[in-house]
Amino acid sequence: MKRTFPFVFALSLVFLVACAANIEIKHENDEMQTSDQYVDTTWREQDEILQSLSVDYHYSLNQSILVDNLIWNYWNYRINYRTPHRISLSAFDSDFPVEFLRSMDTDRMYSIHRTDNGGFFYSFFVSPNGDLSQGVWLSHTIFVMKSLAHSDFAGIEIGSIITDVEAVDPVVTYHRNHALRVESFLDVNRFASFHLLTDGLLVVSYQMQNQSFYVSAMYFFPDFRLIEETSFGEIFFDYSILPQDFPQ
Repeated sequence: MKRTFPFVFALSLVFLVACAANIEIKHENDEMQTSDQYVDTTWREQDEILQSLSVDYHYSLNQSILVDNLIWNYWNYRINYRTPHRISLSAFDSDFPVEFLRSMDTDRMYSIHRTDNGGFFYSFFVSPNGDLSQGVWLSHTIFVMKSLAHSDFAGIEIGSIITDVEAVDPVVTYHRNHALRVESFLDVNRFASFHLLTDGLLVVSYQMQNQSFYVSAMYFFPDFRLIEETSFGEIFFDYSILPQDFPQ
């Protein structure tokens, strides 16, 4: 049976990039560029980034980024293919300098950032044409606090209070904080937490009841692939990483 995740709630920062038409686009130097010029500049900047990064299996992350900055910028980001907005590797690097990239397939790679609270923030990049050397866009992100398996959530069920989930994985606290920040200008009474586990991807949905959040649904994806249904078809997000790249 096909597994899909129908409820997605996330706030993301988006950047306008080149479309097929020869439109004018602002670049970092605030000079107007055509779409062709923008693409050429973006690919050149990406090449410079790739040449400066470590791709070894053994690596060290020397910098740390503030989780609070992530919550307002790239927290639980997923690309929206219904719009022309794209975030290039160079644009992402200008916000959070990339130290390490792991190439997984011919069209997918991910970066790792250490956060100020000891967690790992993963940013997944994909190539629009199946060739990483031809440029990549930011596809999705996820935050991990500790290495966990699906079995660690055996005591969580529909109706469990959110504090029970937080006791298993403290990353829930940050998802809740993000939802509460959004609530300051939107009427938010539900949200979801995302858990990258060693044996799959777990998504837990919460509903507000009596001033507290309770688990309303749980979705587990053992192949690490989140499927979103859209009006123009399915969108796949692959969250798989190598075992050695989980927090130790």
